[in-house]
Amino acid sequence: TAILIDEDCYVIRIARDIPSINVPVITGVNVVTFTTGSRLGASKTRQIEDISNILTALIDWGVLETFSEVNLSQFDDVYLVTRGGMIVVLGDTSGLDDKIMWTKNVLDELAASGVSKGEIDVSSGKMAVYSPES
Repeated sequence: TAILIDEDCYVIRIARDIPSINVPVITGVNVVTFTTGSRLGASKTRQIEDISNILTALIDWGVLETFSEVNLSQFDDVYLVTRGGMIVVLGDTSGLDDKIMWTKNVLDELAASGVSKGEIDVSSGKMAVYSPES
C-alpha cells in the first residue's frame, strides 16, 4: 500500500502501488493509522513532525523532486537519497533550513561537474562535507 501525503502529513490518497510521481518515498516509519483527509499516525509520533519539517524544507528550497527517499528509521541519523544515488546525511532534524540550503548548493556544484554519486554530510549543522563514492 502506498500512502500519498502532503507536507503537513495529511493523507491525500491511498493506492495499491506507489504512484509514478516525482516525490520521495518515506522509509523507516511504522505507520499505524492512515485515513484519507486525516493526519498520518506513526508508532513514533515525533517522526510525523520530522517528516513534515523535512518535506516543508525540501519544498521551500525547490528540491523535493530531487530526492527519491527520506529515511527516518533513526532520529539522529536521518538521511535522504537523490534520484541519482547521492546520499545526504542530515543527522537529526535540527537546523533543516541550513542543511537543505547547503545540500542544494553542493548538489548544484557537483551536478555541474557531472558528479551524482557519493555522500554529502550536513549533520554538523555548520557545513556540508562531500565524500566521493568509494
